[in-house]
Amino acid sequence: MLVEIDITQEKIPAVFLIDMQSVFLGKVTNPYLLLNQIRILRLCAKNDIPVVAFEFEFDTALPRRVYYQHTIVKGLLLELLDIQRLAIIFKADPDGFYKTGLNDILLALGTKTILLMGLASDACVWFTAESARNAGYKVITSWDVMDGRRVPWYEQQEILYNLKQCRRIDQQLPSNILAP
Repeated sequence: MLVEIDITQEKIPAVFLIDMQSVFLGKVTNPYLLLNQIRILRLCAKNDIPVVAFEFEFDTALPRRVYYQHTIVKGLLLELLDIQRLAIIFKADPDGFYKTGLNDILLALGTKTILLMGLASDACVWFTAESARNAGYKVITSWDVMDGRRVPWYEQQEILYNLKQCRRIDQQLPSNILAP
């Protein structure tokens, strides 16, 4: 049984929104992922919680570079406009800490705890979470705000929680939220 937390009571100093780009949405299996992420982003705007949004810039594994830049899902992008302290990081590696200057941003914010949201729990979210833990940050996440294969690492690290803000799913997902 996962412990339930209220992010407004936890004093979460930063939220990461990882690779929530329209080109990757075909892989999403959680129908409430975007709605839950919007709920969290609205809390960030209301409570002046900084957000770092990551965009996977290009895929170096392909024979030619495929650029994904500037493709954050429209519904999330509209919510990001209300965030007072927002950083957008374009990355070429699944790990959000790799060659991005992220640690300097977090040091400037005085961040010790991070809530991670995004795609994919078995790649970009996982690698970023692992680097954050290795750098000494407290990492919090939930299956309510990330999607992908359920890797045992999250349970082993005891970083999974039920988020109070995502407990009740009482709204339908707006049809235009998936628009690029």
